[in-house]
Amino acid sequence: LKASPFIPVLIRPALAEWTYEALKGALKKAVETFPSYDGKNFLFLLDGYDECSGVQVNLMDQLGLEDFPGSKLIVTCRPKYLERERLDNYFGTNFWVRYFLPFNTHQLNDYLVKTLGSDTEALSQCQESLKKESGPLRTVLRNPFVLSLFAKNWETSSKKYSKQITRRSIYQSFIENWVEKK
Repeated sequence: LKASPFIPVLIRPALAEWTYEALKGALKKAVETFPSYDGKNFLFLLDGYDECSGVQVNLMDQLGLEDFPGSKLIVTCRPKYLERERLDNYFGTNFWVRYFLPFNTHQLNDYLVKTLGSDTEALSQCQESLKKESGPLRTVLRNPFVLSLFAKNWETSSKKYSKQITRRSIYQSFIENWVEKK
């Protein structure tokens, strides 16, 4: 496998509140947790943009992405939240839009079988967790991006966050695994 030239950084955990105002300079706040990576390229993950409160402004200016040349930003939100013709107002002109439909329960299970293997203890444990935590965890995992991180980091997530697996713990496991592999 080729090593990624980007260091993944979650923006949301670095902020005290999830508002558009709090996003001002959020990239610098998020990077403060990675002081030894000064001068590197980051892959910033801003998940749940539609869950922010307040008045929207140009996100690229507000986050300060220009301070991190060579870095990338992934923003997730529900498609109905931002009108297609107004995206330039929020994201500038250099962006791509991709739509991922949420998985139903059958697709979610098929993906886990494919990723974890059909006859593995990991799959059995994962499926048991989904049955126990049913609603909230299944809702989070319907997002294909989050599901892929969950499956790839199942062992870490299940051991460290066995009491309650959340979207935040899934992201945290992904970053911890990524840092350990570096």
